[in-house]
Amino acid sequence: MSNTGIDYGTIESVVGDFLLHSTHFGCLVVDSSGRIVLTNRTFLSIFPSLSKDQTGNPLHKVVHEQEKERVEGAVDYLFRNGKLAQSEWRLLSLAGDYFYVDIEASLFESGGQKYALGIFIDRTKQKRLEADLEEQSKSLKTVNDQYELAIKTAKLGIWVYDINSAELRWNEEIRTMYGLSKEDSGIDLDEWRQFIHPEDLESTDRELAKAYAGDTVFNVRFRINTKDGRVRHISASAAPSFNEAGEVVKIHGVNYDITDLVEAEIEVSEREQLLRNITNQFPGFVVRVEIYADGTEHLLYISEGVRDIYGIAPKDAHNNFSLLWDRVCAEDIECIKKEMEESAEKLTSFSNEFCAIHLNGERKYLRGFNTPQQGNNGSVIWDTIVLDITEQKVKDKAIYESQRMLDRLTNEVPGMVYIYELLPDGSDRFEFLSEGIERLFGVNKQDALSDISIIWDRIHPEDVELLNNSIQESAKNLTSWNCSYRIIDSSNDIKHIQGTGTPTKQADGAIKWYSLGLDITDQIKQQEKLFESKKHLSVISDNFPGVIYTYVQHPDGSDEITYLSKGIENIHGIQIKEALTNIDSVWQLMHPDDVESFTSSIQESSKNYTP
Repeated sequence: MSNTGIDYGTIESVVGDFLLHSTHFGCLVVDSSGRIVLTNRTFLSIFPSLSKDQTGNPLHKVVHEQEKERVEGAVDYLFRNGKLAQSEWRLLSLAGDYFYVDIEASLFESGGQKYALGIFIDRTKQKRLEADLEEQSKSLKTVNDQYELAIKTAKLGIWVYDINSAELRWNEEIRTMYGLSKEDSGIDLDEWRQFIHPEDLESTDRELAKAYAGDTVFNVRFRINTKDGRVRHISASAAPSFNEAGEVVKIHGVNYDITDLVEAEIEVSEREQLLRNITNQFPGFVVRVEIYADGTEHLLYISEGVRDIYGIAPKDAHNNFSLLWDRVCAEDIECIKKEMEESAEKLTSFSNEFCAIHLNGERKYLRGFNTPQQGNNGSVIWDTIVLDITEQKVKDKAIYESQRMLDRLTNEVPGMVYIYELLPDGSDRFEFLSEGIERLFGVNKQDALSDISIIWDRIHPEDVELLNNSIQESAKNLTSWNCSYRIIDSSNDIKHIQGTGTPTKQADGAIKWYSLGLDITDQIKQQEKLFESKKHLSVISDNFPGVIYTYVQHPDGSDEITYLSKGIENIHGIQIKEALTNIDSVWQLMHPDDVESFTSSIQESSKNYTP
């Protein structure tokens, strides 16, 4: 504590006696340069190989030199942001061993200088237990028993219930476990029972009653609903103590939060089920085989998928591993075995592609992912995933043929085929252009690929906003792009273009449209002519001194009128809409004496196709 300018008294008051003397939490204060100002003994015990006070040393000196950059970066981040970027740490000790701590940190000021207060919780034992659980899932119950024994020995959450006074005493750890703060008052037995999950209350009461009677040691698991609303899993142990008369006077108990362990159990179970589901539904199969130094092969595991790939039942493969080799195409066997030899020598993974013949004669294209590891007595254990890529091979061939055809067709399309890309910064470009760009716009394809503004300059000024808005709308919603717009080509002729495209978002945020631009100028002109023709027809028919109509007689004998001029209203006094929807109203206008002759004339005309 010889550093000048440091007010240790003020700093110690900020930290508090609880943290300075805590046996559960490591306490550390550093200045903005990362130099240690203050620690407690628990901090030194958490960090392996520390045997003396570290005050005045740089923080990175308490861990291996390989951690220097990471520790300095964390201190810098803390003083810039007021918090750590992460709370869980895996660190390398001075002795070269990994250990685990949870760290919570905050900033405070003293004497005009900023300091960081760090609280450290040793998680090394817990992490190692979790690692053991992961590696020994089949021995989960044994690991769990050992884990519970470690919990009871550690006595992290301690409680004592005095039967005579009905007083329930908890230490700080168990209060934290239940979500209680220092400001919360003590609780009695009934209040404690309210924390217990309703589904676990009966079994917990039953075990506790046995402890009251002095019949047994209390061992139970239950869930609690903490004060802050979380559900935690608790492993509890308790034992009665007796007076000289042999009466139970107190029950001493230990609680430990095993939520992580329970969740790990669930995760392991789910992983095992997931593995079974994946391997059984895999588009291929998974195999583990041990190959001994003398070349003997012993199949350890193979999934159900081998039946689909080779037509071989897993049981038959276990009985005779050579059945698998028999399915591999002869021309690929030598190459596979050579790759396996090279991989086994260096214990490096490799992937390969090969063909196999199903028992029904169907050729399969397969891709293998092979990972070796050293076994006992010089053997090598292979973990292999075999994927059926037959469909992909067929697709690849089809894509290749399609690409060849596309190359031939794009230049024959009556328009242009192109790939338009809108970049995240708002700029755009063409990734691909067919030769049609020159026919439509009258510009060189390579020039347009190098500078897209050449094309935008050709867009009719009145349609630039329309075209840009349609692109933005398609990009926003990733919906198909459709837009009709005009261009002015190199001869100053106006052309009508129909553009269509399908947007695809890229990993970098860019959006590509695979697009087609068609020259619809002639179609637009024909539509304009048709419109004008219809206008002329309407004027003529409306002024015709009679009725112009289109009469249709269907094969089933029914009939309808599909067009009527205004003459029907002027001459017969019936509305066009009524006549079109109700042909009987038209027939009723005809004189009864003329109906038969009119009908006969229609039949004769339709029969001979004569006027």
